[in-house]
Formats: sequence, structure tokens, C-alpha cells
Amino acid sequence: MLTTPATSVIKGDFSEIIMQVPALIAVLEGPEHIFVLTNHLYQQVAGHGRSLIGKPIREALPELEGQGIFDLLDNVYNTGVAYKESELPVLLDRNDDGGLEEVFFTFVYQPIRDKDNVVTGIFVHAIDVTDYVSSKKKLERSEEQFRSFVMHSPVPTGIYVGRDMVIQMANDALLQTWDKTADVIGKTFREALPELEGQPFYDLLDKVFTTGESYQAMEDQVLLFRNGKLETTYYNFTYKALKDEDGKIWGVMNTGVEVTEIVEAKNKIKRAEEDLEQQVKLRTIELEKLNTDLTHTNEQLRQFAYVASHDLQEPLRKINIYSDRLATDLGKVNKEEQQKYLNKIITSANRMSNLIRDLLNFTRLDSVQESFVSTNLNHVADMVKEDFEILISQKSALITIGQLGTIEANPLQMNQLMSNLLGNALKFSKENERPVIDISSKLLTKEEVAEMHSLDPDWEYREIIVADQGIGFDPQYARQVFVIFQRLNGAGRFEGTGIGLAVCKKIVDHHHGEIFAISKEGEGSAFHIILPVARC
Repeated sequence: MLTTPATSVIKGDFSEIIMQVPALIAVLEGPEHIFVLTNHLYQQVAGHGRSLIGKPIREALPELEGQGIFDLLDNVYNTGVAYKESELPVLLDRNDDGGLEEVFFTFVYQPIRDKDNVVTGIFVHAIDVTDYVSSKKKLERSEEQFRSFVMHSPVPTGIYVGRDMVIQMANDALLQTWDKTADVIGKTFREALPELEGQPFYDLLDKVFTTGESYQAMEDQVLLFRNGKLETTYYNFTYKALKDEDGKIWGVMNTGVEVTEIVEAKNKIKRAEEDLEQQVKLRTIELEKLNTDLTHTNEQLRQFAYVASHDLQEPLRKINIYSDRLATDLGKVNKEEQQKYLNKIITSANRMSNLIRDLLNFTRLDSVQESFVSTNLNHVADMVKEDFEILISQKSALITIGQLGTIEANPLQMNQLMSNLLGNALKFSKENERPVIDISSKLLTKEEVAEMHSLDPDWEYREIIVADQGIGFDPQYARQVFVIFQRLNGAGRFEGTGIGLAVCKKIVDHHHGEIFAISKEGEGSAFHIILPVARC
């Protein structure tokens, strides 16, 4: 508060100092606010063509009438209380041509008092902030335009301020994406979206705020609480640091686009492709199996053709020959000779019958409906042994059966398997020597299973061994014995059709097992059958 009389303020060096001050300075005296001092800057703003000194402000600047300036001055003079104002708009006729120009001032009206503390005038200190206000308004308009652009943008956009990521702005698209209302504005990002805890987004925002490096994501998975439940969504989004004019980071702008439908559609296409690949793979396997079956069928047809042209032809030829002889020599030979012919015919017919029966049994295995149940192999072996009771008695055979265990299998086929193997052992025994046959079993270890590459290492297997001390065979034929119609001994020496072991091989194949033979000519044979304990 100035206490020097207004007229004395302008005296001496103080007047020169005021003239150099980079602000608008004026001294008004008396209740009429007469200009007693103005510096060059005040005169310049008011208008160079105006004469201010010695005139009351109402006369010097009449355009201020009605703008409240005169009332403010009167109030300061009458009350002695200083008045401050920032960015006050004032209309001035700066060219003295009646045209009013808006100028903005930040100013102080300071009362001047005499030695008796009586207000004698007013000291005016003002700064022309027109350019600043104009720039600020432009900035505000720009910010408003930006805000309007953001708020009406179809792209979800948000602005988060400070390290705590306080949500300053979130447009409708973003709020809709979050399934939130506008009351999240003013909250921290963590408070608004607590379901993101444990996901990387809090840390990503903090990193962008710390380093200033933008982060861009493509089809990132986001778990959001929407529609009353936690949903899996996918977004393309960016986090971009916001900096002031000094380069200091003050916030982060988040823009993003939800691509959940696109990702799900792509996933459906990927799954469809995988399904298609799987179907193609399965179809390929089916075709390979069909091709294998076709090859196998062709081989059977070839073998069947061989039987039809060879094995069946041989007894048929004998039937024809002896029938012709019987018809031709019926009146020439005695009954004993006739009976001989009839016996030959009957024997050949029986052989044909056996061949046809065994052939039908072999081919029928392909069409039998597989029915696997828990099967006690000891029970099967005992039944088969009983079936061969007469032959065993005739040959005084010694048969020992160990603990064979229980497996999941087709009981009928197990019976056929055991019957063929035991029948073989009895048939190919040495002449004038008691047959000795041992049937044993054991569970294979994992190491033993692993050594046989045809077996599944995750399955459990049981090995059944049917060993005899019969005539045996050359080891080079160990594989050949399981081929249909392959006979290592002539039909005249041992009865049979050459189908029995082929049936055994097919039964074992149906049970996903293995069968092989170990033999030495003159020293007997051991047939090894490996079968899964359970159908895994």
C-alpha cells in the first residue's frame, strides 16, 4: 500500500524507474482518477494517439464505460482496499476510430495514501496477457477438439494420468468395452479394472510411463469382467506415453480395438483345419488298412486259387479215378477190390470236406464280430485237452498245463487257438515215442515288451508257450509255417490241410498280439503266443 501523495510519486528517480518497468504502469489521482503518470507501455496499449496525462480516466478512455472498470476504481479509492484481477477482458479504442479491440489484462489497483493515511490516488500495475490468453484459448479449443474427437471416436480410447494411472478420459467405446459406466473416471486403472490383477497390463502401463517407450499388442488375450462374468477377449491395442512441452511424461494414452470375433473365427478355422487334417489322417489310415486288407484278401484269393487248383484237385482227381475204375471194373473185380476203391473215394472225399471246412473257418475269422471278455486260459486249455481225450489216450501223451492266467479275449477264438496248437503238437509227435507237451505262461516285463517293437509299451502282455518234443522243423521255415496252406510235410505222411497255424496267426492278430515259433528239426517245437492282458 502506497502512502506517498499521488503528486509526489512521480517525482525524482522513481519516475524514471517506473518508465523502464516491463508492465503497464499508471498513477491516478483523486476521486476522478486523473492520470498523473503513465509509462510508455501503458501509453502504447492505450493508443499512441491519445492524450492521457491530466485527464480523468472517464474522459481519456470513455470506451471503458459499462465494462466495470470505473466501478472497480471507485471502490478501491473509497474503501482503500486493493483489487487484483487475472485475464480480465477489456475493450479498447486503441486507434481512436471507434473500433473496439479486446485486450486481456492481469492487474492490481493499489490505493495511494498520504501521511495521514488518507487515500489520495490509485497505483495501477497491469500486464497485457492478450497473447497468452489467445494461445491458451487456442490450446483449450484444440484440447476440446481433441477431447471431442476422442469422446466420439468409435475406437476405444482412454487417457490415464500419473504413475497411479488415474483415468482422466474414457470414451463411450472404451466404457462399453470394459462394461463400465462413467463413474470410473477419476479412479485409478487398477481400481476401475480389478479383474486385470495377475494379468500383465498394470506392469505394461507402468513401464510405458517410466520409459516413454510405446507398447503395441496384436490379438492379446484379456480377461474382462463383463455381463456378470469373467470373459476371455482379444485386443489389438497401444499404450503411448504423453509428454508436456519439456518432455516430461504426465500420462499414457490407450487406444485399442476388440478382435475377439476375428480371433475366435480364426481359431474355428484353425480347429477346422486341424479336424480336417485329423480326418484326412484317419481316412488315410483307413485307406491304408483297406489297402492292406485288400492285399491280404488278394493273397488269400491267390492261396484259395492254389487250393482250388492243387489241394482240392488232388482228392477230386482220386475220386474221379477210383469212381471210373469202380464203374469200369464193377463186374470184373471182387468185393475186396471194390471196397478198396470205395475206401479211396471216401478218404478223398473226407479230405476235401476237411479242406473246405478249415478254409471256411479261416475266412470266417474276418467277419466274426469281436466280443472280448475276461477269459480264463486254464479253463480253455482244460476244455481243449478234454476234446483231445481219445487221441491223448491213444498216444499216451503227457500234457502239463501251468498257471496260464486270465486275459480279455474272445473265448471262442482262444479255444480255436489252443485247439490248433495242441492238435499240432499231438500230430507231429515222433513215431513210437510218447508225446510230451508243456503249456506254460508268464507276464512279460516292461523291458521285454520294449524289446518287441510291434507291441505297445504302455500295455501289459502275457506270453503263452506250447512246447513239444516232436519232430520239429528247420528254423528257416519259422515264418512260413503261419502262411495258409503251407505244409512242411507231405500230405501222405501227416493228415491236415495246412490251415491250422494260419488260423492261429489270424486270431493273434485280431487280439493285437504276436506269435512265433522256435524249432529245430528232430528236437521239437515251442510256439510262443503274446497277448494283451486287457483291451486298453
